[in-house]
Amino acid sequence: MKKKFLALTMASAVMLMGAGYAYWTDQLTINNTVTTGNFDVNFVDDQFYPKIFGQTGEAYLGKSVVQNDENQTTVSVSNMYPGSYARYELKIRNDGSIPAVFNNAVVEVTSSETGFADALLTQVFVKKYHANGSAYVQGEAGYWAGGSLGWRPASQLQTNLNTIMAGLRLEPGEFVTFDVPDEYMEEYLAQNPDGAEGQCVEIKLPTTVGNADDPDQFENATATFNMIINWKQHNA
Repeated sequence: MKKKFLALTMASAVMLMGAGYAYWTDQLTINNTVTTGNFDVNFVDDQFYPKIFGQTGEAYLGKSVVQNDENQTTVSVSNMYPGSYARYELKIRNDGSIPAVFNNAVVEVTSSETGFADALLTQVFVKKYHANGSAYVQGEAGYWAGGSLGWRPASQLQTNLNTIMAGLRLEPGEFVTFDVPDEYMEEYLAQNPDGAEGQCVEIKLPTTVGNADDPDQFENATATFNMIINWKQHNA
């Protein structure tokens, strides 16, 4: 009996040793890949933008808005006369993958007559939209709207844009238009009783222009506005 007992004990020990070598093992591997986003804010050229209008019933102004490329737009208005004005719309969209914040605007105004850029008047409204195309409204997160500072000389357009667009942030896919936000529409229509809803950078030649010694001072004058809007990444 004693030998049998020992034999059984030894056999059990061998079986346990074998079980120790049969434990399963596994290995986890982490592969790290880092990609960078892209920063890309552009003027949009589609069936609605850019566009330019004259006043209601206006048939004599020459009006042109040309997107030279995705980053620059040139606006020209010709054959203006005292009391006439033009309005145009542009669309700016964040086509990148990270938020963009307005940095500054640079406006180059050239004119054929000294003082013409001071005689012309401009005003600006800016409206912000979600990526799905719906307009932001007051009270919701991310809301922003830029209102006119009133009619100012075209020579001050750069300063006005930098003031009006300060603090503007665009998430990917969001866009703004030079357009009248709903909360400013009453003010806009009061200033422009024949104005259609939904434009605007406005350019106007006042009914009284020039001076007493030379009332025809700005006949055959030309002015061109080259507008460059600079953006920076949101954490810069």
